[in-house]
Amino acid sequence: DVFGATAFLLTLVGSARCDFIKFTSVDGTFTDHFGVWRYGQWAYLTNGEQAWLYEGCFPYSDSVVIDSKWKAARAFDAMVLIGGLLFFMM
Repeated sequence: DVFGATAFLLTLVGSARCDFIKFTSVDGTFTDHFGVWRYGQWAYLTNGEQAWLYEGCFPYSDSVVIDSKWKAARAFDAMVLIGGLLFFMM
């Protein structure tokens, strides 16, 4: 089924990315990225001699309070991914 495969792949890509929601500053100079499982952030990495600026997705820390709507979104995301994986195995 083409529709089932497409839905699974789009859900897989959507849940792996960290830009499900974007907030842009009023002047347009800065954008925050948030996903269901992870968030986008800039990280400054250095080894003492060289420095790198890394933009990537990072998991939320344990200090982030997750409300019931967020938990429901995560639960449905996991159900779709597991159901899609089972669909491909059949």
